[in-house]
Amino acid sequence: MNITKEKVVGLNDVYLYTLTTKKLTVKLTNLGATVVSVIYPDGTDVVLGYDDISMYQDNPNYFGATIGRCANRIANGQFELDGKTYHINRGNQKHALHGGEEGFNKKIFRVKEIENGLTMSYVSLDLEEGFPGNLSLDVTFRLIEDRLEIHYDACSDKDTLINLTNHMYFALQGAGNGEIENLEVQTPVSKVMENDADHLATGNIFRVDNRAHDFRTSRKVVQALKQTDDVQIATCEGFDNFFIFDEDESKKVVLVDEKTKNKLVVTTDLPGFHMYVPNYEPPVLGKGNKAYQGNCAICIETSFAPDAIHNQAQPDVVYKANEPFRSTTVYTFTKVYG
Repeated sequence: MNITKEKVVGLNDVYLYTLTTKKLTVKLTNLGATVVSVIYPDGTDVVLGYDDISMYQDNPNYFGATIGRCANRIANGQFELDGKTYHINRGNQKHALHGGEEGFNKKIFRVKEIENGLTMSYVSLDLEEGFPGNLSLDVTFRLIEDRLEIHYDACSDKDTLINLTNHMYFALQGAGNGEIENLEVQTPVSKVMENDADHLATGNIFRVDNRAHDFRTSRKVVQALKQTDDVQIATCEGFDNFFIFDEDESKKVVLVDEKTKNKLVVTTDLPGFHMYVPNYEPPVLGKGNKAYQGNCAICIETSFAPDAIHNQAQPDVVYKANEPFRSTTVYTFTKVYG
């Protein structure tokens, strides 16, 4: 595995790293600990993003970014912990999203080269974006053959919330090459969290039987999106829900593009994932000056449940002082043959 490093012109302490094996090329930047590109040997880039790294300073869609200190939404941007009420920076939004207005996606990480990859580190100070505790974070990216591993290690000196994920947008047809019309998804999930009109998890859980969200057997995402009589498809304007892995099944999501034969298998030790299919209006200009339209990609954000601090039935995202958070998600990019 080979690693190259390139200074990003005009940005202090920001670099673009290229990790290469015979089977895959992955480009990363320490601005937001972000996955910029995942490229097959034939040159097909299968994640959305920007050519200009400076665009990641804003990155309103969170392309490829590390999300934290608490991924997804927190109701009304506040929560109570140890008898104190904390207010998260939510800007002009009703609810706090993805760690606040200046989440980890906008931070510059320190970088250390390791065997088969990089470790990107950041220290989030006490009350940064409103969260308690000084939190030390290491995000380790390893590329082994066709497998991209992301390891998260975090610890705070005060009780706090920790819920980390990566926000890659997968386009197995090729980034900017139209919609995900040939994408099939399969995952052992029989329960999904309900959202309200604000895309906030209500705490209610529904079974996927006869619903658009049933991917227990492989099916096309576009077919599921056509089930507009499904109240959650209508409420969320497509897919924007948390899927809870069945306890007796593997924690795995399989994605296959029937046309390109590109295949992605996502495995994790976390309890579920947030599935999001963007509905861009107007289109977003991405790599190669290509317009990213609605339904052009899919996000599989492995994590704890959204707004878990207010949904006690879900695994707790509260980590005690000096209690380590450790998690790994693996993305294996292959081809389907035969």
